[in-house]
Amino acid sequence: MPTLVRNWWLLVLRGAAAIAFGLFTLVWPGTSLASLVLLFGAYSLVEGFTSLVLAFMRAEGRTGTWIVHAIVGMGAGILTFTYPGLTAVALYGIIAGWAIATGIVEIVVAAVLRDAGAAVGTIVFAGIVSIFFGALLIALPAAGVLALVSLVAVLALMSGAAWVSFGMRLHRFAR
Repeated sequence: MPTLVRNWWLLVLRGAAAIAFGLFTLVWPGTSLASLVLLFGAYSLVEGFTSLVLAFMRAEGRTGTWIVHAIVGMGAGILTFTYPGLTAVALYGIIAGWAIATGIVEIVVAAVLRDAGAAVGTIVFAGIVSIFFGALLIALPAAGVLALVSLVAVLALMSGAAWVSFGMRLHRFAR
């Protein structure tokens, strides 16, 4: 875990991006679908970038896991910016797939970090919530855009809080 301890700020940055995304989404729930697309795209790119940096640092010897997470995050962001005119159905699919993949990767990362002695309950919780959120979107495709905006905001806030909390715990070890 020494790489993550030294680079705790990347995890806090990832969490702060999620919290900012969640707050913006809650503050302006009536924004157009295009605004949600841009906010989601920006958040996914930041999340993917932080995972890519951790992969290049060979964080905890889990380069492959970080690369998969980077590909999923950056891929979702690139797709969103490449096709900003996506329909609500396509956006549902991108967000649902991203949420499920992110949740699975977060649980895998938490299992690895737990083996290294880290307290990872918040990351496991964020992963479970992410998977549940993605499954809910698949199960309820007719839900309105405002409902989607609220669900995305809540997921982002919960996930962001988990990553900031974990990053700050690691920061204590960095001193």
